[in-house]
Amino acid sequence: MGQDSEVSEGLQLVVWALGAALHLSFAIGLFAWARRVAGRRGGFFRVAQWAPLLGLAVSLGGGCWTSVALSRAFVDVARAPIEARSATLAQAIADAMWPTFFGLAAGLGLYVTSAVISTVGGRARGRLE
Repeated sequence: MGQDSEVSEGLQLVVWALGAALHLSFAIGLFAWARRVAGRRGGFFRVAQWAPLLGLAVSLGGGCWTSVALSRAFVDVARAPIEARSATLAQAIADAMWPTFFGLAAGLGLYVTSAVISTVGGRARGRLE
């Protein structure tokens, strides 16, 4: 059991690292694109260029909040009577997943908004030239 657990933990870390790298690459790529559009267009686009980094921060905040909620969930399970532990754990994990959902939904929403704004800003500028 110990060796399987170590492999599982290692795999979890690899998956987490790949997910974080992908998330970070999207945020940086969208920020670079938005910054380029903002440099050409100015105005509102200078504020909108920060949307991808805000999306990354919101997503990471949701993940951190989930980690705290999961830590509290296991404390609640330890304090619960034996016959109620499985129900307590299931409910606590379900509650702890909501911050991840909202963080990812808000982050992806900001990414899509940034992409749309950059596309519109880039095309509108191209028509004017």
